[in-house]
Amino acid sequence: MSAGFSFDFLQRESAMYLAATEDGTVHRCSKSYTEQYLDNYFGHSGPVYKVRCNPFFGDIFLTCSADWSCKLWNWTEELPKANFQQQNLQDEVLDFEWSPHTSVLFASVCKDGRLELWDLTKNNMLDPYFTIMPQDQQIWPAKTMVRFAQNSPVLITGDAKGDINAYRLYGYEDNDPLQEEEKLRKLLYPTGYSKGQKEQKD
Repeated sequence: MSAGFSFDFLQRESAMYLAATEDGTVHRCSKSYTEQYLDNYFGHSGPVYKVRCNPFFGDIFLTCSADWSCKLWNWTEELPKANFQQQNLQDEVLDFEWSPHTSVLFASVCKDGRLELWDLTKNNMLDPYFTIMPQDQQIWPAKTMVRFAQNSPVLITGDAKGDINAYRLYGYEDNDPLQEEEKLRKLLYPTGYSKGQKEQKD
């Protein structure tokens, strides 16, 4: 059994949670069935450092990995819906965070010191909407965490040296939660979405 690095409870199925592991697998687990996994999600080729459900559309979750990528999933589907990896990135993605203000935005940070901002509406999985990264052979400390402020459009990062940086975001202020869920739902399922492709065991 491999080590677990992160877990998050499914928003609409409170008895179930997702666990990210060292062997690259994400497991769906139940508080009621503790002796076996309910499901497994394969797609990463390295340790999965974090898993988090989208705060607006709870069936959707995101993972980041040592394999240089973030992947977007629906817990009712076996395969990832999208793979996010900047073309010139050759290092681990150590952390990410969904925006609490809009359903289609997340930020990720990498071992080479870069910060990436991904907007799902831009429909580009190889180039982030915005990147801050080392230039001209600069060596930056690994960025190890990223968080969005809950009450203002501000992004915070921390690095391996103990430094903290804050960034002001524009155009991503608070929106209506129901509209944000519908925005992401229509983006991922333009022809409609019906839940329950996988059998639930609890």
